[in-house]
Amino acid sequence: NGSGAEGISVRYADDVQVNGNTLTGSATDAIYEAGITLASVISTNGSAVNNNIVSGFSQNIRILRWSVGQGFTNGVNITGNTLTNGVLTGGVSRGTGLYLAGTNLLIQNIEFSGNANQGIFIPLADPAGANDITGTLVSNNKIFSNSSFGVRNLLPSVLNASPNWWGNVTGPLHSPENTLGLGNAVSDNVDYSPWCTNIGCSAFGSSDPIHHFNIVPSAVSAVVNIPITLT
Repeated sequence: NGSGAEGISVRYADDVQVNGNTLTGSATDAIYEAGITLASVISTNGSAVNNNIVSGFSQNIRILRWSVGQGFTNGVNITGNTLTNGVLTGGVSRGTGLYLAGTNLLIQNIEFSGNANQGIFIPLADPAGANDITGTLVSNNKIFSNSSFGVRNLLPSVLNASPNWWGNVTGPLHSPENTLGLGNAVSDNVDYSPWCTNIGCSAFGSSDPIHHFNIVPSAVSAVVNIPITLT
């Protein structure tokens, strides 16, 4: 309604439940910064952001640390949401389904689609300093049709993002490991393999290399007497 930059904002709290809301930002008004913000929410009692429908914000959900010394958002379950049509209002972090800076977060069963930049954005730093995603898992989500990346990770540490559906049976595009992937692209430092080969995540594909074997045949018999099992 033009009265603020965030639909729902929770800071410095525990036992937070943000469930079952529908939030729609303005596709033309830069004031709509974030649909849902959790900042320095350190969960000890099962905090959750579940089953929300959020669209039209520059960052549909934003998870971060608000100030130095307050701690990262930690231990929150973020599941069953629909995060679509994030809008670009300037900057690489905008046009995003989920802005992610936090530890031990469970991100599952979410649709990330139609965002003008990326489905998930992981910054090198949040407003309070260097980012940390230790223990965070992104799995069993539907990540497709986001303009630049399905997941963009600027950190040197690797995000566990497996398995997910990336919009195509061939998995996400990534060079050099999966150049034949026709799904939403991923940046470096995203562990996406194995991935789901159907939208229900009941079958899986992989770009992991097959183990190699060095076989030396007998010089006398020329018979290779080494059993090999490929799985």
